[in-house]
Amino acid sequence: MNHKLTDEQIAILGHIVVDPQAWAQHAYATVGPEAVEAKIARYRPEYEAAKAVEGYKNRAARDAELKSK
Repeated sequence: MNHKLTDEQIAILGHIVVDPQAWAQHAYATVGPEAVEAKIARYRPEYEAAKAVEGYKNRAARDAELKSK
């Protein structure tokens, strides 16, 4: 089953995982939609605080930056 995340959900998951859509599809298939929603809710406050800081980067950008050093 293909689940569609909102842009906001993708951004929140992107704060903690490199590929939010792939992570979500795997999680939907293995642990169900409730677990995906719970993870999004858990990390929403952290994401909101982090994105308010100038120069915010999501997980993929942070990882890429570390690899380039």
